[in-house]
Amino acid sequence: MYNTLPEHLMDIFKPNNLTHQYNTRNQDAPRQPISKTQVYKNSFICKGPGLWSQMDNNMKLIENLKKFCCTFKDNAVESY
Repeated sequence: MYNTLPEHLMDIFKPNNLTHQYNTRNQDAPRQPISKTQVYKNSFICKGPGLWSQMDNNMKLIENLKKFCCTFKDNAVESY
């Protein structure tokens, strides 16, 4: 799953297997950083990995940024 992240985000979000050597189900998932302040907890760097892991796999494969944004908005609106 980590390899499906856009390349410019792969530098920000490191996979779990770089922080531990255990064979877990989510070893390739992007790791959520530890946050100490509320501002940091609400930032993209903290929320991004959680959003990515909850996202539909078909949506992760969209290569066009505009189409991805529209699909993401539509899914967010449908969830409310």
